[in-house]
Amino acid sequence: MKFSYKYPSGICLTDLSKLSPFQLIFFIGGWVWFVKKIFRDYEVHNTLVQLFFPMIFMLSCAMFELIIFEIAAVLESGSRYLYWQVVLYSMLIMLILVIPFYLCHFAVSNIRMVRREWVNLLSVLTWGVFMVCFWKIGDPFPILSTQHGILSIEQSISRIGVIGVTVMAALSGFGAVNYPYTSMNIFMRPVTKYDIQAQERRLLQTLDVIVNKKKRIALAERERVTSKVREESGSHSRIWGLLRSVTASSPQGEGLSTLKQEVAALEVTYFI
Repeated sequence: MKFSYKYPSGICLTDLSKLSPFQLIFFIGGWVWFVKKIFRDYEVHNTLVQLFFPMIFMLSCAMFELIIFEIAAVLESGSRYLYWQVVLYSMLIMLILVIPFYLCHFAVSNIRMVRREWVNLLSVLTWGVFMVCFWKIGDPFPILSTQHGILSIEQSISRIGVIGVTVMAALSGFGAVNYPYTSMNIFMRPVTKYDIQAQERRLLQTLDVIVNKKKRIALAERERVTSKVREESGSHSRIWGLLRSVTASSPQGEGLSTLKQEVAALEVTYFI
């Protein structure tokens, strides 16, 4: 990524003095939001933590403000360019140097096995490992360029962009799955004890219906078996048996199959 925009000459100190009150407002707003909203129920005793968030919030709002000023052509071009450089370098210093080193120092200092005299040295070594990993991230990507030095804005922003896109993709995927899972109960109707009792009564009624139908099935099958035994014993004539099987057995068989289907449907509905 190559910036062909040359350093302009129209720097106005009055423009810079106009931007300073906005930064103070952004910083105070970020600090109030952090203390009163984000960590309202958690006491943050570390002063640096309370300062890091409003500083990043102030720089982010300043970048958004400069984009609006660039579109609307507010202030001198030289002032805007100088302020862009100051905001970008400040943001990169915070994201690459200050916050990672403080995180490493905070993590090492919380390890009980580490002595206090070794905390600073181990923090520097851990931060050095982070910087090596941060630099190696850009190797698989077309970030390196002979036109820009190691400490240029392009090198740092490119690597932060790779990390930022990856982290945002992971957070977006996690949020897309976790939020519906955690907020599903909002759309669910609350179940009271009266609903449970009503379902229990319906279940008992269904059980009674199933038991009655199974009794009817058992009686019908026993009657059918008895009729077959009588027919085989020769108590009735063959012609009379054929007529009886045509007139009486067929409706009974159809009613038996219907009862079995009804019982199966009830069992599937309430027990599976």
